[in-house]
Amino acid sequence: MNDAEKLKLEELLRQVGPLVNKLADPPAGQTDRVRAAFERVLNEEFPLPKELTEKQMESLLLKLIAEQPADGFELISKLNQGLFRLAGQGEGAIYGVLARLESSGLLQGEWRESSTRMVKMYRLTDAGGLRVAEKSAIQAEIGAWAEMLLKKT
Repeated sequence: MNDAEKLKLEELLRQVGPLVNKLADPPAGQTDRVRAAFERVLNEEFPLPKELTEKQMESLLLKLIAEQPADGFELISKLNQGLFRLAGQGEGAIYGVLARLESSGLLQGEWRESSTRMVKMYRLTDAGGLRVAEKSAIQAEIGAWAEMLLKKT
């Protein structure tokens, strides 16, 4: 992140800080209005993509599988419950990403019989667990940095 981006983020956090406090305890009848203002600021300044890139999908799948081993269908269901769509390629794209993660040694797949069909259950390998831990540490560091900026305001 360059200096201009840091300044922009600091300014955004200054603007959002009071909104976060209001969200925690909004005035009676103002909850929806405050939430809408908060979302508007975030979406205008740092809009989130509605589609996942393959790298984002890889990270998200590793995180989901770290929480609980799952088959492709379960993973698709979990992704569809979230904020994102699978990036234009359709739900089948997940299987290519899972195959790449498996061939790179981050996942291990094992065929099992379910009540209606054979399913491939995926779990993290040691290398996959290490990757998730590294990414989690980076996210925690970014979160701590953002919190530090909030305390300065």
